Amino acid sequence: MKSRVGMKIGNIYTGTPTCADDIALLSDDVEDLQIMLNTVLRNAKQDRVTIHPTKTNAVILNKGKTCRIATGTYLLQTNIAKFSNKKETATCPLCGLEEEDMIHMPTSCILLHDVRKTHLLRLKDIIIGYIGLRQWNETFVNKQSVTQLIVDPRFYSQTLKSLSNLAHITKATSEMCYEIHHKRLKLKLELNITKEFPTNKQQSFLDFRDNTFKQTV
Repeated sequence: MKSRVGMKIGNIYTGTPTCADDIALLSDDVEDLQIMLNTVLRNAKQDRVTIHPTKTNAVILNKGKTCRIATGTYLLQTNIAKFSNKKETATCPLCGLEEEDMIHMPTSCILLHDVRKTHLLRLKDIIIGYIGLRQWNETFVNKQSVTQLIVDPRFYSQTLKSLSNLAHITKATSEMCYEIHHKRLKLKLELNITKEFPTNKQQSFLDFRDNTFKQTV
């Protein structure tokens, strides 16, 4: 690619690796990537080549906590319990109300409510700006769908309509995951919570958690 937009390793250009008739466009900048796509489209038209729509995908790779959560390599209590030979439980060490899994941490743990609410409301506003409130309500109907959005926005790439929208949302979800991780780690270190809330308080905490999630989403 003559313009040399796209990824580089040092001064070596690596933006368009190819294999046979396959090509990947690599960039850490949305505008550069759009230039690359336009170039491919222009050359394809000149050579009368059709780009197969179902074999073409946009993949956004994230560093940090979002990627680790999405790939299952983030160390949640369910992971610890699984490999502890029954020495540890899967119960959330912060709230003690239910298992700490990939859904619980970003959407349910009441001790992470404040940081989650701030970022989730911001994320909701961003997405509604792109797709509207009606489609938000139809698409993100429960904790599973919201979790999917947080840990892997690419799943909703068609709903979000454009690559630039997806990049914007991915940045917001990455920030959310980092802040939740930071708050979780801080609470574990400061409070050293290992026991569940007393049984007579559990239902009130569960009600509070579910109500605050509904108000946010």
